Amino acid sequence: MAVATSKSRFISGFGFQVLIAMVIGLGLGLLARELGPAKGEAGFALAETLRQIGSIFVQLLRVLVPPLVFTAIVASIANLAELQNAARLVWRTLFWFAVTALIAVLIGIALGLILQPGLHTTVAAAQAQAPKTSGSWLDFLTGLVPANVLGLTASTTVNDAGVAKTSLSFNVLQILVISLITGVAALKAGGENLTPEQAIDLVFGYAVGVDLTRRDLQAAAKAKSHPWEAAKAFDASAPISAIRPISGPPPQGAIFLSVNGVERQRGQIADMIWNVAEVIAQASQLWRLEAGDLIFTGTPEGVGAIVRGDRVEGEVEGVGKLSFTVV
Repeated sequence: MAVATSKSRFISGFGFQVLIAMVIGLGLGLLARELGPAKGEAGFALAETLRQIGSIFVQLLRVLVPPLVFTAIVASIANLAELQNAARLVWRTLFWFAVTALIAVLIGIALGLILQPGLHTTVAAAQAQAPKTSGSWLDFLTGLVPANVLGLTASTTVNDAGVAKTSLSFNVLQILVISLITGVAALKAGGENLTPEQAIDLVFGYAVGVDLTRRDLQAAAKAKSHPWEAAKAFDASAPISAIRPISGPPPQGAIFLSVNGVERQRGQIADMIWNVAEVIAQASQLWRLEAGDLIFTGTPEGVGAIVRGDRVEGEVEGVGKLSFTVV
């Protein structure tokens, strides 16, 4: 029978695994910093991934720590034999949580002293001011309690008859983004109150676009009868491909979109309810169009949700292709 050595027990121990995870996390963080964590730089995707993992970890701690503390208290008071093992597990969990938090704080202080992040800001030392407020230990402890982790919201609206209606919304992921493939017309000249015949002459070329919508913001706006701009006009909400110069009638081929290799949308440009010229003409009745305007012209059925990590690929035959990964 094999006997576990002290070395093997140490390697498989919870503390050693936590230490290795912290070292790996620190190494990846330094790598992301070296590559450049800003949007458009090589390390942006890695930095965003680490930020999301850290955020999820903190949320899990906020959810799990209060029940663990409560269980430890109950086990200590009751002193039941069948709960002794549970109490021991709770104690070890809390102990390593405290050790992990202490090490993280020490690493943060050390990095701050070494990297001096304040030296790279645009605020001069002479202009720096002390914060108006500062946290206390009580703030730290209350901060451990999760605040609306499940994204529960309630809103009340009153109709014309004076009847109040309250609705509840529930969103575990907090942010739900839907995507839809669409053709994009790029204009070379402007105009207003155009006919379809005039409108088509303004087109410089076409591109492939994906129209994104944040459903959480849209639902909140709907509940309050507010406009939806924030749900449609957030950063990177309308990725498009390179524009292909095309004069004359627009392409009439297939348009389709897939997520993680699974097709979600497919249709024909020729089957659009309103063709490109009619869409542009109608838009010119509402706004004065200008050169450089990009007009998303329509989409087939199959609108669906996407999440971080999804690979989105779209194509309009005769125009081009578009692909991106949600970060």
